[in-house]
Amino acid sequence: MHLLRMPSLPAPQKVLMVVIQLSRVREYVLQLSLIFPMVSIIAPSLLMTARTLLTYIANVLLTGFTYSFNDVEDAEDDSLDPCKAARNPISSGKISKRAGYLLSIGFLFAGLSVLAILSIDALLSGSLFSVNSALYSWRRMRLKSIPLLDLLSHAMALGVHQLVVTYLAFRPPDFALIPLAAMVGLFSMASQISQQIRDFDVDRLAGVRNTTQVVGPRRAKVLVLTMLFAASASYVWAVKCLALDPRAAYAAPLGVILPLLYFRLTKRIRFSAATRALPSSSPPLLE
Repeated sequence: MHLLRMPSLPAPQKVLMVVIQLSRVREYVLQLSLIFPMVSIIAPSLLMTARTLLTYIANVLLTGFTYSFNDVEDAEDDSLDPCKAARNPISSGKISKRAGYLLSIGFLFAGLSVLAILSIDALLSGSLFSVNSALYSWRRMRLKSIPLLDLLSHAMALGVHQLVVTYLAFRPPDFALIPLAAMVGLFSMASQISQQIRDFDVDRLAGVRNTTQVVGPRRAKVLVLTMLFAASASYVWAVKCLALDPRAAYAAPLGVILPLLYFRLTKRIRFSAATRALPSSSPPLLE
């Protein structure tokens, strides 16, 4: 029996569990709460309004589209891995692929409908970023399998998308958005590379071709460090553009220290002396 397929509709609780599982909302619902302190910076007078809550809801729905569409497109691959198959309701047979597409499109249109209430700029940006999210996973394009584009597309889908939509829901586009987008995008790319480093051996055996597979894990670690330092510099730039208290810039080193600590604790990445000083015999950056 396939959930969401008429006329055999399962218990509402089961439908809800499938929606939660496919959207993977538990993975980002708390992270998206960072929207609230962001609003307190860019539009403090509007923080305690319905606009802020609607912006949060729109971001949850559109992020749900990104995750659910990815799981629909990856259903066949995930079915080969017991852990991923258990997480993916399509791979585990709880719902059909068609039902998965319908749910993901439902998340998309619901999120865009909320943005339409807030701002035309937010709606247009949300629409464009959602196209990128689809191309990131769509098997005929699959940007996540193209070196370099995998990082850029990932950053736009998970990080820059949410930032820009939130910003434009409260303010017209201006120069201050540039350092904020750069900061978030660089942090997102660094996080993605750290996962690629963790999965390097598995991805190599599976024939996955991403940025880390091309440059190698040691050079990928250098990229992570470079991106974290650049993101911290963008933070300092954003503090100036937003006319915040200059003392806020003193927190910039945390933009390097905390992510590295997180990567180490989650066993994504380990840095050694070999990383800090690559030998001259290292393979070329691009193979």
